[in-house]
Amino acid sequence: HNPTMVPQLLVVVALLLCSGCNARQEYAARIPNGNNVPNPFCPSGETWAGVGHTRWGGTGARNDFGKDFAEAGLKWTTDLCHKDSDGDGLTNGEELGDPLCTWTEGSIPAETKKISHPGIHNDWDSSRASEAGFTWTCAIQGDCPGAEAPDARRAVFRFPPTQVPPQETNYWCKGFNFPDLDRDYHAIKFEANLNNSAVLHHMILYECERPLFMDKPDVCNDMTGCNQFVWGWAPGVSDRCLEDHVGIRFGRTSRAAKHLVLQIHWNNPQLVADHVDSSGVTLVYTPRLRKHDEGVIMVGPMDLTIPPNSTAHSEQGHCDGSCTKNLPYPLQLTGSVLHMHLAGRRIWTEQYRDGKLLRELGRNDNYDFNSQEWIPYSSPLTIMPGDQLKTTCVYNTVGRDKTTEWGEGTSDEMCLQFISYYPKTDFPSCVSGGQQTYCPARFPIKPTPNLVEGARSLTPVFPGRDTVCGDGSEYKFYARKGSVNKALVYFQDSGMCLDYSSCKETPLNVPDQAPSQGILDLNAPHNPFRDWTVVFVPSCTGDLHFGRQHRASEYGDISVIHNGFRNAKAALLWLFDEEAAPTSVHVTGCGDGGGSSAIWAAHVFDHYAKADQYQVTEGCAGIGMGGSLARGAMMWNAMAALPQWLVAGLTQAAMNGETSATTMFMMLAARYPNAKWAQVNYRNDKVQAARLGEDAATFPSRLAADLTKVAGQTPNFRYVVMNGVGHCVMSSSKLWNSGASGQNLAVWLRGFSSGAGTRSLDDDGTVFANLSPAAQEENLSDGSANSFKDSRWPRILGSAVAACVVVVVFVVAVWQGRKLWLRRSPAVRLEEEDEL
Repeated sequence: HNPTMVPQLLVVVALLLCSGCNARQEYAARIPNGNNVPNPFCPSGETWAGVGHTRWGGTGARNDFGKDFAEAGLKWTTDLCHKDSDGDGLTNGEELGDPLCTWTEGSIPAETKKISHPGIHNDWDSSRASEAGFTWTCAIQGDCPGAEAPDARRAVFRFPPTQVPPQETNYWCKGFNFPDLDRDYHAIKFEANLNNSAVLHHMILYECERPLFMDKPDVCNDMTGCNQFVWGWAPGVSDRCLEDHVGIRFGRTSRAAKHLVLQIHWNNPQLVADHVDSSGVTLVYTPRLRKHDEGVIMVGPMDLTIPPNSTAHSEQGHCDGSCTKNLPYPLQLTGSVLHMHLAGRRIWTEQYRDGKLLRELGRNDNYDFNSQEWIPYSSPLTIMPGDQLKTTCVYNTVGRDKTTEWGEGTSDEMCLQFISYYPKTDFPSCVSGGQQTYCPARFPIKPTPNLVEGARSLTPVFPGRDTVCGDGSEYKFYARKGSVNKALVYFQDSGMCLDYSSCKETPLNVPDQAPSQGILDLNAPHNPFRDWTVVFVPSCTGDLHFGRQHRASEYGDISVIHNGFRNAKAALLWLFDEEAAPTSVHVTGCGDGGGSSAIWAAHVFDHYAKADQYQVTEGCAGIGMGGSLARGAMMWNAMAALPQWLVAGLTQAAMNGETSATTMFMMLAARYPNAKWAQVNYRNDKVQAARLGEDAATFPSRLAADLTKVAGQTPNFRYVVMNGVGHCVMSSSKLWNSGASGQNLAVWLRGFSSGAGTRSLDDDGTVFANLSPAAQEENLSDGSANSFKDSRWPRILGSAVAACVVVVVFVVAVWQGRKLWLRRSPAVRLEEEDEL
């Protein structure tokens, strides 16, 4: 069993919301004034949504009225009406506006204004009610600080009028983009926009890593990358106003949320066909950044093995000091929710300091899966660097005949606590598997070095946060701030860790020195990227820059953390902050890094939509397939590397029986019709042939056939085929004396990346004569009809970027996984963001 990191998406209802909200609505209609019973401890007029429960939101244990209501068969009866459940001298009917006990369901009560709570003694103050186990939250009184200021802004995220499907349970989503990206802002208030309360079960707003291409409301089939909880609503929940020293960050920088998805759960048990809803949320935000950002941390075990027919089996998870010691500062905890599934009975988290128990951060000895809610702390609690946390869960599996393991379905189990805190840091989780603690924030964020503009060497940048190399060592990338407004991103040949033998040969840490040859030689006078901003993305995880795991995979005595996706993302986020709007962007790489760069180019092109866009794949032709790599693609949890629009398109293509790599290329080109794509290969690339499983003797003819086919279908594609034996030349000193058809490769790259006309080059058996780049720089094009200047850029033809075979297999593996995944129920699919 190899569970992956659980996203906050999986708690769905657990974060702030309760999974019993629908029951509250139904039961409230069965008693007089059931939706209008006041909360006696809140002066602002909030109602007590769950009249029969000790928690105001309708969860927790039943109070005395709730017990009497249950005994009456969960309906209003004369006997229940005449009872005085809370013992305050008033009958339940007198407190609920039915003094003569004549009310029937659906009618108007005799009294609708003078209502009191039938389960809370009228003489109790808040202290006495708290002692009796009642809990509630009151809305902040007065104006929300800063919400009415002249510079406060509002963003409305709500569905257009949408027909609710005539089925009981519906999860629908719509994507949004934050409207202002000129700077960072703090969200300070969330106001629910309620339209159809008859079907509205709950709403959740999530932050996404990239745009979710759902411009119209639709079924929430896939929310990959949308795993950070932002806001939630359920019946009884008031508008949220953040305290005046914290805010949730939105805006331009990498720390700020930019893309959102609103998830609405409609409950339509009567299968009514004409329900329409347009609910949503209004976000109030301010340019006046507050002292702290708010964040959420997850703790608990990620490996569970619960035997069948057990009455009280316990499991423990730990977050030890090896993780928390990297906290840059103490965290102030403000509230939490405890989360298990159907077999859960008890759960608590303890905080230790210097080996001694300090306090409990949460406890529920009567856990009910249908009664989960967010509990605020009365005052902030503090986690210090070096503190240890231990989460314990107790399960009852009587009646189950199989072992229950960790999983995302309700019949699987979890043991988690989600804790809100400030100041926010890049520390989203501290979880354990077996005896080992896994925390994405393994290394503190180091200050970004002061990169000298136009420097002639690359400088290491340590992004910290959730980056880590395959062997657990610190990750870094290399960068240089250019003197021109253009950017180059280079992905290193990554190597593939699939089994013991391949992992043994795969680099699992970053070298201490940055490469400095070929196009990475920033002193070379003929380097076409000499003055550009350059980001070199090293590979140290053996997963084609796509891995998205938090725990190590074991290959014999070798442990590897496949974390390439987060590492590469950190490098790109640095670039996005440093270069706001380059005029040109060029994404490239060699070998496996070259194939990976084709997909990463989609992310880069999305961000720099107005830039001239170029992508070159070197030493990685899509002409073969290694079946064993499908296992690796799944093992690395690489699903999130693909843009969601591409996932959706590939899924549909797989359903139609289309599983060729060309399908993916066509989608890339259709998405980016003005981007220029190219491939550079040696005719006798023995490294590439070996990786493809190709006979070295047949590789040249297979390569030629593939390039001819792709070039014939895609006018915005060029290629260079060089004679001889070699693999990666663009990042080698051989670049200056390499080329094809009499043209130097460096000069050809200059023309390609500047938008000048270029043609494909193929030596076709002719021995290349070494020529100096200086002798050719003025002749960037032969003016032929296939130069870029003379080509039309089609919007529907596919790009022929010949992505590396490992990328092809990765896509096919995802297709196969998606086919199986789509057969599962929508409710389960919503909880499986990282499963594939």
